[in-house]
Amino acid sequence: MDPAGLGRLWRPAAQRRVRTAFSSIASARADWAKASSRGLAAATALVNAHITKGFIGGMDIGILADLKGIKDSAKMKLRQRQEKHLANVVEAYEELVRTLSQMEEAASSMRTYLVAPNGSPIVRVANAEESKLAEAAGDNGLGQGVPVYACLSLKTLESLAMEMVEFYKQELHVKFLLTSEFQALVHGTPESSSDEDSAGVARASGRAVSETTLQVYLTAWLGEALLDKSRLDEIVGIMSEEMQAA
Repeated sequence: MDPAGLGRLWRPAAQRRVRTAFSSIASARADWAKASSRGLAAATALVNAHITKGFIGGMDIGILADLKGIKDSAKMKLRQRQEKHLANVVEAYEELVRTLSQMEEAASSMRTYLVAPNGSPIVRVANAEESKLAEAAGDNGLGQGVPVYACLSLKTLESLAMEMVEFYKQELHVKFLLTSEFQALVHGTPESSSDEDSAGVARASGRAVSETTLQVYLTAWLGEALLDKSRLDEIVGIMSEEMQAA
């Protein structure tokens, strides 16, 4: 189709899809931040309970030492708290998995296809089923490189979205490792690094970790070092400028 035809039909449809995709990514990023915060709070409570439980054995409890089994009872209650906090960590991790899936789906939803049903001379935007057929027939859905808004092509916009997703994918792997370590703290050393449940969390069977290491784990969860936030902000700024300039 000639560029004028693309301008009339393809560009408005592509603009809608791009706007919807980046809006969905923004929503998923906000959900990620909330889930990550919940996970950190739960992990911090779990670590605190673990450290306290470790102190109980050598703790001077004065006249309470005459109460038979009091230390064992205290350890049991702390263990129950650890189980509860661990469940909250895993729940937060699973939410992070879902938000990443939402980002990936959004980033791959921008391509826009045009079809002429049943040999009709009238071209229109393809629906989901027609898009698959158009793609199979060789249409890449990128509009021949026509700018979607002002300057950037759909391929470029898609690449920016995928770049954002890749940051979160790398950070999710860190969260997976940390969640597995917190599980090992409560239940033991993971039997196999490849033994994962549906959310990718390794099942564990009791392990000792230093307090310093645990603090490093919490700092790593909080810091999210693999999320290049300056670059993420830059991409958001590029998209905002591009849409406003159209």
